[in-house]
Amino acid sequence: MIKFYFTLLVLMVSFTSHSQEVTLDDINNRVLAMEKKYSIKFYIDFMPQNTWDIAYEFAQEQDNDNLFSYLELFDQEFNKYPLSFLKKSNLKTIVFVKNLTVDGYISVKKRSGIPDHIHELLIFDFTVGVHDKTYKAHVIHHEFYHMLEEQFNGNGRWKDPVWNSFNINNDAYGGGRKYYFINYPEKGFVSSYSFTVLEEDKAEVFAILFSKENYKKVRVWIKEDDILFKKFEYLKNFLKGIDRSFTDEYWSELHD
Repeated sequence: MIKFYFTLLVLMVSFTSHSQEVTLDDINNRVLAMEKKYSIKFYIDFMPQNTWDIAYEFAQEQDNDNLFSYLELFDQEFNKYPLSFLKKSNLKTIVFVKNLTVDGYISVKKRSGIPDHIHELLIFDFTVGVHDKTYKAHVIHHEFYHMLEEQFNGNGRWKDPVWNSFNINNDAYGGGRKYYFINYPEKGFVSSYSFTVLEEDKAEVFAILFSKENYKKVRVWIKEDDILFKKFEYLKNFLKGIDRSFTDEYWSELHD
C-alpha cells in the first residue's frame, strides 16, 4: 500500500510538472502581447539586417523556460517606461538569442546585449546571467540607453562635454574593467565599468535609475557625492525634456 501511494505521488508530481512546462505557444503569445503593448517588433527566431559581425543561436525547445522567464523580466522592465517615451525613442526591433558573440578588434567577445543604432535594433542574450535578475534588468536598460543617446543626441558615442565637466578629472575615462558590479570605486562613479568610456558611464547611471534594487544601494552614495548627484539629476532632466511623464512623482513611485 505504501508503495502504491508513493507511485501515485510520483505520477501526480510528474503530471503537474509536465502540465506547467512552458510551450512555444506560451512564448509566442507573450511576444505578441508585448508587440501590441509597446508597438515594437520582437523576434525569437529571426535576425534582421544589422551592422555587427555577430554569431548567435536561436532558442531551442530546452530553452523555453529560460526564454519565457527572460521575456517576463523584459516586459516588467520595459513597462517602467511611459509608452509615449518609447514611441519617441524610435526603437523598432528587439531580438532574443543565446550564445551571442561579437567579433571585436582583438577577439570574439561574448555579449549580453548589443545596440544597433543604424537599424533601431536591440539584440539580447537571454542566457547570460540567467540566475541574476538584477544583472539582466541592468543590461536591458543599459543597452537601451545607447539607443537613446543616438536618437536624441545624434551619436551613440557622443562625448558629452557637460557630463564630463562633472568629473574631478577630465581624463577620467579609459581605465575601466568590462564587468558588471555596482561597487562605487571612486567619487562620481557607480561601477568599474563606468571608467571605460564616457557613454558607458552614462548608460550605467541610466540603468541604475530604473532598478529599484540598485538605486536603493546607490541612493546612499548620491546623498554624500555631489558628482553622482549631478549625474543622476542630469539624466532625469534629459528624460523629462523628452517626455513630461518623468515627473518627481514618477521617480518616487519607481524607487519606493
